[in-house]
Amino acid sequence: MTTDKAVRFVLEVRPILQKSHDFVGKPSEGLSSVRDGKDWYHVDSQNVPAYNQRYLFVGDFSGGVAKVRDALGYFYIYPDGREVFSERFNHYDVEGLKRALEGVTKE
Repeated sequence: MTTDKAVRFVLEVRPILQKSHDFVGKPSEGLSSVRDGKDWYHVDSQNVPAYNQRYLFVGDFSGGVAKVRDALGYFYIYPDGREVFSERFNHYDVEGLKRALEGVTKE
C-alpha cells in the first residue's frame, strides 16, 4: 500500500468501517479483516464483503492468500473466498502446512 493510500485509509476509510464492525484490521492487498460478534471475514474499502463465508478467525492477505480458521482448523483462502487447499491444520502444525502446500500451484 502506498503512503497516500495508507493515509487515506487511516483518516477516511477506517473510521467508517469501525462504526460497522467490532474489529477492523489494517488493509492488506485491498481487503481488511473484520469481526462482527464471532464472525470474521474480509471487506473491501467500500465495506463490501469479499465473499459469503464467515470464519472463527481470518488473517491478513499476503501473497494472494489469507490464513483462516473454521471449526475443523486452519487453512488458506484466496480473496474471493475459495480454499487454496482442503486440508486443515492446527495453528502450529508446520508439517501439515508443508504437506498441504506441496500440491498447491499459484494461480
